[in-house]
Amino acid sequence: MNSMDMDNPPFPPDGQGKDAPATRRASTGKLRRRILIVLACMVVFTAVAIPLVNYIEREDTPEVMTFPDAKYNFAEPDYDYDIMKDKDYLSLNRVVMYENPAQNFSTSLDSGNMEEFGEAVTVLYNMIRRIIQGDTDGYNRLFTNAYRKANGEQERFAMQQLYDIVLTRSNTEQVTENGAIVTYQTFYVRYKIRLNNGTFRTDIGDDECRPQIVVLCNRDDGKMLIDRFDKVYLSQNKH
Repeated sequence: MNSMDMDNPPFPPDGQGKDAPATRRASTGKLRRRILIVLACMVVFTAVAIPLVNYIEREDTPEVMTFPDAKYNFAEPDYDYDIMKDKDYLSLNRVVMYENPAQNFSTSLDSGNMEEFGEAVTVLYNMIRRIIQGDTDGYNRLFTNAYRKANGEQERFAMQQLYDIVLTRSNTEQVTENGAIVTYQTFYVRYKIRLNNGTFRTDIGDDECRPQIVVLCNRDDGKMLIDRFDKVYLSQNKH
């Protein structure tokens, strides 16, 4: 190599050229920007992905409400007391309302029109009436064989002063079980109990409301019955 080549090598070794400090600073700046971009992308992905996953889960899963444990002082049960002679109870809103949000529809129910809205609505209307009447046997007959086998039957309860009652249709699905098509219908059931005596529900106090998610199906000989509560806020021996 001649003297000119010795004095001016074509490619100086890395970090030894006259512009090496500036080059290092530029490289370091680019690396920092890349790291910041990656971190920003991760934050954006997390912010979008988590709500999206939650939304997808909510599409097929009924909303579940949780309540803190509490102890209540229940009214003294009187199995002979006729609540239909209690003027204070009769003055409350005892109408049973039916809602179908998908159709933006709501109406009051009674024994004359309940069948117009399907067998499941009829079963739930009768469930409410049995609870109010303290009709334990009639209440137990509204459940599937599978439910009663798994949970037993409801113990005897006194008449319940239910009011502000709303039955809300949620969704309907059909599945194949043992070669047969079974229809499931899900409802939200809400009501309050005046002077709760604790013989039916022990998870709420007077004039409180904790919704129940009630799932009905026609597995038993095509008859629509209550098959499960997806979320029940009751003590272990109550259904």
